[in-house]
Amino acid sequence: MSSSMNLSAFSSETFDPKEWINSAFQTPEAQANKEAYASEVAFKLQLFIQEMNSALEETAQQVQQNLPNVLRDVANMQQEAAFLKQQMVAVQKDIEKVEHDSSQSMKTLLEIDTIKLRMLEANQALREADNWTTLSSDVEQVFQSGNVQNITERLVGMQSSLEILVDVADYEARSQLLETLKNRLEAMLSPYLVQAFTSHSIDGAKTYVRIFSDIRRLPQLLKYYHSCQKTNLLESWRKILDSDADDSFLEWLNNFYDVLLSTWHEQTRWCTQVFPEPPSVFIMADIIVDVLSSLEPSLSFCLDAAMKQQNAPSSYLLNVMQTTGRFCKSIQVSISGIQPNYVNSPYVVTLLKALYAFCRAHIENYSALEEKYLLSQLSALSINSEAIVDSVNLMADSVPKIFLLARESEVCCTEISHGCCYSQLVTALEKFFCAYYKRCYSILDQLKSVSKQQCSTSSETSQRSSTSRSSSYSRRAMPRSASFV
Repeated sequence: MSSSMNLSAFSSETFDPKEWINSAFQTPEAQANKEAYASEVAFKLQLFIQEMNSALEETAQQVQQNLPNVLRDVANMQQEAAFLKQQMVAVQKDIEKVEHDSSQSMKTLLEIDTIKLRMLEANQALREADNWTTLSSDVEQVFQSGNVQNITERLVGMQSSLEILVDVADYEARSQLLETLKNRLEAMLSPYLVQAFTSHSIDGAKTYVRIFSDIRRLPQLLKYYHSCQKTNLLESWRKILDSDADDSFLEWLNNFYDVLLSTWHEQTRWCTQVFPEPPSVFIMADIIVDVLSSLEPSLSFCLDAAMKQQNAPSSYLLNVMQTTGRFCKSIQVSISGIQPNYVNSPYVVTLLKALYAFCRAHIENYSALEEKYLLSQLSALSINSEAIVDSVNLMADSVPKIFLLARESEVCCTEISHGCCYSQLVTALEKFFCAYYKRCYSILDQLKSVSKQQCSTSSETSQRSSTSRSSSYSRRAMPRSASFV
């Protein structure tokens, strides 16, 4: 029945009988014979109503039969809930009673536990005191044996004991003794440390890292490594100066930067494998900063000497800074490959400042440096000649040359300082143009003088010519007067 017509629409809250009847009569069967179809639909609806009534009656009978059981179950649950509530109240009263009765007992137990812990600490301190005595009694024999492993274990044991014996009366004396023993071990290992660092032995270096970590002297080990690398780089600088004595400072600088860069790449990889901390970038940056400040002769001294020999010191300074800039860029690329966040770290910033430090004095004195160069170029520029016409022509030809020099100075200043020295450049250009103006003004004075001379000569010539004409007229007029007379 439900398959031939849509009966699910009767359960909808928005059921519309007209809409349902109209949709039911849209079928081809209804269109063929509406009266017969209407009778069939009415018959089917009557059957459906009968089925629904039967289902409702059956459901009502089942509910009526099960209702006493449901009421009985609800009553049982109410009784159980009341019983459970009574039990919970009783448990709560028991808990309150236990807390009240046992509060004093718990306080006593806590005091006993505190006493127990103190006794254990005292026992441990006595053991460590005895251990300290045992370990320090034959420490000299252990040192004489030369067994580094046994010495390290002995010092680590004494170190652990000393941590427990902080409150003993002779703590300072014991601490000083332990530091003395650590210094002895460090002095014993120093030749082997230098050998391991020089030969770049990873396994050997790791062994010493473990030893110095155990005795809490890892910073001292890093100082040994720092000193070893610093010595090697300073020796490389001296070799460059000695072997390339005829080369220029710029060539020395290039060669030294090559050494620094190769050492950087090699040692950052090596330090990463050997030292757990700090990062290899920080270690090498600190070493190079120390090396740059310890060079003999210093980069500042060499640059000063080289600048005095240059005809164009600002251009030479630009070449030096460009060379340094290429080295800094290589270091930056290397650091970015290791850990990009390290580029802005204080260690790297300090390194960059140290690399440009030897140029700082010349940049701060850029005005005088550029002024000296521009005035020397102006002095070499010939704009004076014995003939005033030639001087004027030379002055006209010098104008584009002057502005070309100014433009070249501006470009050089931009590349050197990225605009930071513009104020100093303006001062230098002002003095440069003033000097040029004075030279041009001297030519103008010369030109005025020549013009005055020419005007004076022309006036005298005109006056003589006028006098000559008057005399000639007089001579021509006298015979006529005489004849008239």
